[in-house]
This record gives sequence, structure tokens and C-alpha cells, in this order.
Amino acid sequence: MPALNGMARNLILSLLAVCALVPVERVLAQDAQKKVLVVYSTRRDSILATVGDRELSRLLDQGLNRRLDYYTEYIDFSRFPDVDYERAFRDFLRQKYGDLRFDLVVAIEDASVEFVRHHRSELFPDTPVVFFTLDQVA
Repeated sequence: MPALNGMARNLILSLLAVCALVPVERVLAQDAQKKVLVVYSTRRDSILATVGDRELSRLLDQGLNRRLDYYTEYIDFSRFPDVDYERAFRDFLRQKYGDLRFDLVVAIEDASVEFVRHHRSELFPDTPVVFFTLDQVA
């Protein structure tokens, strides 16, 4: 396994701490199959996304003791910082997941935290959100 960079290591440690402190079943309702969306601020091939997807999906799957529908999306604001890209990404998520209700949304890093916060009411109403960022969030 390649060496983890500091952010990936912090993500794994944070996810482990959250899972140890809050049983997953308390975060998610008691339905048969859970739907979780993870929104990354990185490219799909980044170390953070690769390790995060592997470990987060495993931890959630183990904690739920049931089938998990695990979805991931990647905001690429570093390469496409234009406001039109954000609107297009929002519209894409609305179109793709319009009829789907998630049990949990996980936002990883600053851009996805801000995106989810800004569009939560229209895309993920009444859905719990967990976030991971190195910066303080107000």
C-alpha cells in the first residue's frame, strides 16, 4: 500500500474516531438499505478519495450490518473554479439523484463542505450531513 499523505491519514483517523464515538445506527435511520453520498473536493484518482472511499465504505458497511448503497461525487473546483461549473454540478446532482433520498451526506474538504452547505436545502433537505475539513467551519 502506498504511503498515506497527511490529509489522507487525518481523514482515516477522523473517520475512525467518529465511528467509535457515534454508532452508525444512531446517525442513520433503521431502514433496510442505507443510501450514503460522499462528496469530495478532489479528483476521483486522488489518494484522499481512493483511501477515503475504501475505508469509509468499509466502516459504514460494517457499522450498519446491512446492505449499503454508497455513492460518490467529485467536485473539481481547482480545475474549474467558474461559478457556472458550480451551477452545472448542482444541476447534475439534482438530475441524477432527484428521486433519491439519502440517509447521510458526507462532505470531504472545504469546497465540498461549502457546496453542500450552500445547496443543502434544495438537494439534500432533512438529510444529516457529516463533514471533514482541516479548516474551522462556522
